[in-house]
Amino acid sequence: MRKAFLLILISCAGVLKLFAGDTARFLNLGFSDDSRYFMFGQYGIASETAKPFADCYIVDIAKNAYVPKGKMNETFDTRQEAGNDGLGGILKIVEKNRSLLQSYGINHLLTGRIVYVLIDGQIPISSLEFRDFSQKNLYAVKLMQTQRGSGTSVSSSFSIEVTVTSSAGKKSTYTIGHPEYFRKGVKEYRIKYLLLAPDGKSPIFVLEKSIIGADGESIRYMVETKRIIDP
Repeated sequence: MRKAFLLILISCAGVLKLFAGDTARFLNLGFSDDSRYFMFGQYGIASETAKPFADCYIVDIAKNAYVPKGKMNETFDTRQEAGNDGLGGILKIVEKNRSLLQSYGINHLLTGRIVYVLIDGQIPISSLEFRDFSQKNLYAVKLMQTQRGSGTSVSSSFSIEVTVTSSAGKKSTYTIGHPEYFRKGVKEYRIKYLLLAPDGKSPIFVLEKSIIGADGESIRYMVETKRIIDP
C-alpha cells in the first residue's frame, strides 16, 4: 500500500514538472501627476532556475511605447526561503532607479481607476462596454487575436479596437496593438485589467500573455495605452 502511494506521488510530481511553468504577478506602480506616464511591474520565481525575477516598465501613454531606459529587468541570485514570492525584486529595482522615476514624475499613489478585472477562474472576455461618468464617454472594447502553430512553436498576434462615444453622440474608433506582429511562444492574450488614467483621458489595457516554453506554460504581462481627447 505504501509502495503504491509512493509511486502515485512520483507520478504526480512528474506530471507537475511536465506542465509547470511560472506565473508572474502584475503590480500597478502608478502614473505621473500629469497622467503622461504609467509605470508597472511583474515579478515571481523563475521555474527554470528557482530564482526571483522582477521587471519594471515606464510607458509614454500617448506614444504607447517605453520611455528611454524605461525597461528594467533583473534576476536575483539569492537563496529562496518558503513564502518568498519575489516581490522584493520590484522594491530593489525601484530603489536602484529612483532618479529615473523622479524624472518622469511617477507617483506610486496615483494608480488610476480600475473599470474591469479578470478574476482568476473566470472565462476571459473578448469584448466589453463601460461608461466613464467623469468624462461622460461610452467605451466599447473588442480584443482580436490570431494564432499560428502549436506547442512550443506557437505564435500569436492581437489588436484592440476601441470605440469612444461622447455625450453628444460623436464616435471615434481606434486600433491599438499590431495585428501583423506575431510574438513567438505566446499562445493567447487576455485582458486582465482595464484602467483609466487619473485624468480620465487614457485607457490602459493590461494584457496577460500565456507563453509556452520548455518548462510548460508561463504567465507574463504587457500593456497597451491610448491617449483620447475630445472624441
